[in-house]
Amino acid sequence: MTDSVYVEMVLPPETVEKITSEVTKRVLAEIGVDRSAAERSPYLTVLEAAALMRASRGRIYDLLSQRRLTKYRDGTRVLLSRAEIERYLAGEA
Repeated sequence: MTDSVYVEMVLPPETVEKITSEVTKRVLAEIGVDRSAAERSPYLTVLEAAALMRASRGRIYDLLSQRRLTKYRDGTRVLLSRAEIERYLAGEA
């Protein structure tokens, strides 16, 4: 039988933001998303939108089905407007 250890840490928001940014960068690199190209484009894939919102892909599809975000199509790809997501995150949508 192993003993459990519980550790609680309080981190300043700046540290949490740095950690989140680094994790996002590594995850995008692992799945092959070119972050620099994604940051320039006015449209995002579902995966890029999820990374920007720090949400799951399922959450993005839920927002699309609830029509809280607009879906754009490029062939079979689903795209979302970066500006619309930023407005949604700011509470304006």
